[in-house]
Amino acid sequence: MPGGFLGVDVFFVISGFLITGIIEREFSSGSFSLVGFYERRVRRILPALGVVIVAVTPAAWTILTPAQLKQYGQSVASVAVFSSNLLFWQQSGYFDVAAELKPLLHTWSLAVEEQFYLFFPLLLVVLLRLGKRARGVALSSLIIGSLVFAQVGANAQWTSNFYLLPSRAWELLLGAALALLGVRAGPGSAGRAREAVSFLALIALVGSLVLLTENDPLPGVLSLVPVGATAALLWSSGPETLAYRVLTLKPLVTVGLMSYSIYLWHQPLFVLARHATRSDLGAPLAAILVGLTLALSSVTYRFVERPFRRKHWLSRQRIFLLGAILSAGFLAFGATAQLSGGNLPGKADAAAREAQLALMWEPPTPPRPGSPCHWQDWTPVEPYLEGWNCGVGSDVDLEPLNAIVVGDSHAGVFAGSFLRNGLSVARASGNGCSLLPPDEGSYTECAAIVDLAVSEITESGIKRAFLVNNYQPEELTEAFIQSVVNFWLQTAEEVILMAPVPEFPTAHATYVNSGEIELAADFSKADQFMSIVSQMNLPSRVTVVDTSRLLCGPQRECRLIDGDDLLWLDADHLSGQGARRLGSAMLSEGVIAAES
Repeated sequence: MPGGFLGVDVFFVISGFLITGIIEREFSSGSFSLVGFYERRVRRILPALGVVIVAVTPAAWTILTPAQLKQYGQSVASVAVFSSNLLFWQQSGYFDVAAELKPLLHTWSLAVEEQFYLFFPLLLVVLLRLGKRARGVALSSLIIGSLVFAQVGANAQWTSNFYLLPSRAWELLLGAALALLGVRAGPGSAGRAREAVSFLALIALVGSLVLLTENDPLPGVLSLVPVGATAALLWSSGPETLAYRVLTLKPLVTVGLMSYSIYLWHQPLFVLARHATRSDLGAPLAAILVGLTLALSSVTYRFVERPFRRKHWLSRQRIFLLGAILSAGFLAFGATAQLSGGNLPGKADAAAREAQLALMWEPPTPPRPGSPCHWQDWTPVEPYLEGWNCGVGSDVDLEPLNAIVVGDSHAGVFAGSFLRNGLSVARASGNGCSLLPPDEGSYTECAAIVDLAVSEITESGIKRAFLVNNYQPEELTEAFIQSVVNFWLQTAEEVILMAPVPEFPTAHATYVNSGEIELAADFSKADQFMSIVSQMNLPSRVTVVDTSRLLCGPQRECRLIDGDDLLWLDADHLSGQGARRLGSAMLSEGVIAAES
């Protein structure tokens, strides 16, 4: 389901509603205390969380490479102090490890929730002393302020917008407002209106999960659909409504009771399975993992969650002591993994191979004093544009070549094919940048980089544009490639389309863990690209370069490591040695030729 990640937004509303309701009732009866509140949070959160991390860590220790284990240790330590959202925000970027390969990535939402409840009870005590109207004004102001902040962040495509509390607080606060202001449909409002609201809310919620995707600007105004639908369900659903009867079906209730344990188990199980198999999960294995998640969640709910919630089973002092011990243990493990670089007992051979790889590769482009020629997505684009000095011949001691390299991070790497063969070309590229002016799915900064490339071609009389991109699935179409060709032929005399390079998706981890060197390359994306362009009626001014043949030969014998050279920097980016070999092959075949 494309919008499955919106489950977090739904959860935040429900959490705010339930927790606020509990605090309000205790405050009204005179039984509320901050110590008691935090005791409940410890009982609710830490025991099950501790069981999952303790159970998962030996598997992570065995399966992950030292570098991955170091990052896992950082995650464990951040979970101990409920700051993993800050860690994953700081780690995020174009070259960051994919979400499906981080075992504890899901804990970012738990961190947001706990950060909220660190201060919210204090705020709530103040609000409960106010009149109902004053509470409404205060909560409305906070909700609107947080939502506006989220929308600004969504438009600016801040990674922080996804991970940090300020842009998520409004979802928790909306649930809190429903509970605190007593805004809920009562029995007297039953009937067609109430039924209609609950039914439409359920449809809107399901629709948002189906139609919204990770490319939409979220969280922000669009989040009002799933968040508002959840709030409407909480407001309107009663025993007589269809939505209530659907949501209280026994299988759904059972899953709901185990939802926290399911939340904890699912991510590490699926991630470690991907690491262990070195591949995407097929349907049979995914089904097994779903069953395992439900089984482990059932056991965790019955034997961990339920007993620890009972105050007579473990005293307040002991539950706080247990929480402190777990947190200290997680911090100690994280510090050990960090300081050792992931070279924990049993990982010495893997660490040695990892260190060997680090010494074997050259950066794709030589060090260059002065302005950078490739924009990194974790930096502002304005300094890159203002300091750009990467035209033809701008590299000292290299032979000028009348050409420009344009595209994403793969274009930044591909520039090394020229530079490491003694040729200086113009280049304007940026992480994640499409070959067309950006749409809503790519960085807005890329528009300025495309404009920069077009201006340089026009003003400097550049004849050839080498277009390099790690095409996304939606871009591997004849229509998109034709649009790319049409756009760049408006300014360049000749366009050279570089096919994606072969990929080694899991080769680095496999080599580090096992020493296996005969590793098969994945040609699927390169072949798909070549198949599409072979059926197109491209103008004579367009040249297509089959990188697979140039790098791997007609027999497609690709090597991740060749002698003392590491040819691929990661799964799909060439190293400096790989770029040099590709450039040498292009020179030999006349793809790169001296100007007439």
